[in-house]
Amino acid sequence: MDKKVIIFAGMIILMCIGFVIVHFTYKVEKEVDETTYKYLKETDLYKGINIDEVSKLTISKYTEGGVDPEEITDLEEIESNYKSLGNIQLGKKTDMACEDNTTVYTFTESDDKSTSIEIECDWIIIGKDRYLIK
Repeated sequence: MDKKVIIFAGMIILMCIGFVIVHFTYKVEKEVDETTYKYLKETDLYKGINIDEVSKLTISKYTEGGVDPEEITDLEEIESNYKSLGNIQLGKKTDMACEDNTTVYTFTESDDKSTSIEIECDWIIIGKDRYLIK
């Protein structure tokens, strides 16, 4: 009878430790996720685009069938795309990659300076880093 009580108490202690570990791990992951979360409009890449000087937006969609570029010169449509992209929420960094579903938004300013925003599958590429899109 004494061994059964010790075994039972040990199992309860192990279960409590397990619950604490799971809770702590979830809490840490959640905190890390929230601290890395931000909008694209808060990045230097996005802020580097002077929307008042943009004269053309080229949207190039890369798929298995090749590239399908679309050139936009309507300023209202350019600004609408710019604002929509700025509201993309960046999540955690990732190492994932894909080759058959990429869209590149290239903003060309009147002085021929261009800045590109690349979205590949469900993540965005900023420099050499990839971030999940929330």
